Amino acid sequence: MISKIIIIWVVLLCLIKTFFFMRIVKDFSYIVTMIFAVIGDLYVFMIFFTILILMFSMVLDVIAPNEAPEY
Repeated sequence: MISKIIIIWVVLLCLIKTFFFMRIVKDFSYIVTMIFAVIGDLYVFMIFFTILILMFSMVLDVIAPNEAPEY
């Protein structure tokens, strides 16, 4: 489990580093700047969306907990 998390982090960091290297080429500079701007703008929305999903999962766990033994 921990190895999967480490691999996910390594892949994400490699993607970010690749985007920084793509800024060197003038044609890619606009695209990379746009991608980082979009991610920056969506940061607040993604936090809100994560909180919303967590709240719904907690409410549904209280309302109708699954009694199956495999869970």
